[in-house]
Amino acid sequence: MSRLPNILVIGSSKPLEEAAQQRAAAAGRVVASSGANLITGGRGGVMAAASEAYRKSPLRCGQVIGILP
Repeated sequence: MSRLPNILVIGSSKPLEEAAQQRAAAAGRVVASSGANLITGGRGGVMAAASEAYRKSPLRCGQVIGILP
């Protein structure tokens, strides 16, 4: 059994403007389509947007892992 690679997405946990929200969600979808796990800081903002988009992607084959500070 092979292990999936891990890709980390980190960024501000502050509320995002719409454009930043869309960019973070796009990053989550790219990670989902790459066949990797997504690791974030587990908080709001960039990390939440990327995590949610990853989780909702039909191409996802890995897991979202949130590491809380």
